[in-house]
Amino acid sequence: MRTERIFILSGLLTFGLGIMSAIQRAGLVGTGGLVVWALGAGLALLTAVGALWVREGVPAGSALLPRGRLPIVPVPLETILPAMLVVGYSIFLQLFVGSGFEAVAPAPAGLSFLAVFWAQAHGADTRDRYFGLAQAALNLCAHLTAFLLFSVIYGLKVRALYSATSTGIVAALLVYEMLRRDSAWHLALGLPVEGRRSTLALLSLAAGLVLAQITWGLNYWAALTTLVGGAFLMVAFYVVYGVVSHYVDHNLNRAILLEFGGVGALGLLVVFASAFL
Repeated sequence: MRTERIFILSGLLTFGLGIMSAIQRAGLVGTGGLVVWALGAGLALLTAVGALWVREGVPAGSALLPRGRLPIVPVPLETILPAMLVVGYSIFLQLFVGSGFEAVAPAPAGLSFLAVFWAQAHGADTRDRYFGLAQAALNLCAHLTAFLLFSVIYGLKVRALYSATSTGIVAALLVYEMLRRDSAWHLALGLPVEGRRSTLALLSLAAGLVLAQITWGLNYWAALTTLVGGAFLMVAFYVVYGVVSHYVDHNLNRAILLEFGGVGALGLLVVFASAFL
């Protein structure tokens, strides 16, 4: 049952993105057209509802992880990542109107939707044989989502007040979703982990603040393209999340800091090299 729901939902979202792409290529509306934005908002809502629908399709008797919600705002955590992924693709397409990219983008987007819903379905049950792979896939989808949204935010070239704030909010939401999910399955399996929601929320806000500060400084470097700027912020996001997640798992040490510092430096070097090449 859950497999059918995953394919139905992913197909609807891919079709919706295809419609958006066709509207833009036909020049029926501009990038700020109400039809495009309304369709994007509808797809995000469909994704959020669909994520809950997929979760309900998990077989009875499974060792399901407890559901989580955002602090203050009662939004189910399983809706955050898929909805942000759809929003990321919807706006990302609008930055490349007329380039031909929007004509082929629905295909990889559809694969991404399949991946995130499949991972959520199999990552909800600690007894599922694909549980570990599903958790890794969800983290990968979170980084893809970060890249899409960071690229959009940087590519719009708006004032630092807006771009830095938006980046910080995106980073905080994604980090919180990943930390709560990791904490939930660690607790379920009896592994050492920091499980207090207040601590995870504080760490997520700190991560968002770091990314916001990086974005603030990056805005003064106008030479970077949309994709390179998004890649820069995604590498920074990877490093910040990696350090925070190891702290939550109680295994943060000097070796871990050196590892992520080295990976981050290498990643940023590659990003900079691509910018000049």
